[in-house]
Amino acid sequence: MNTGDELGMEIRRLRDEKQALQNEQVSRQDLKTRIDEMMRLLNDLLCELTECEEDYARTL
Repeated sequence: MNTGDELGMEIRRLRDEKQALQNEQVSRQDLKTRIDEMMRLLNDLLCELTECEEDYARTL
């Protein structure tokens, strides 16, 4: 295998790794957004939850 082939393979490997890291970052951002939405919902409640309420459980 010559240096050009090795370099090409390394470039492809790095591109794949970059794509995987970007996908992971998007996934983490989506999870953070969902957690923020749940926190807002819970913070906006006018009362304290003392038992499971179906509407809130479904929303969460």
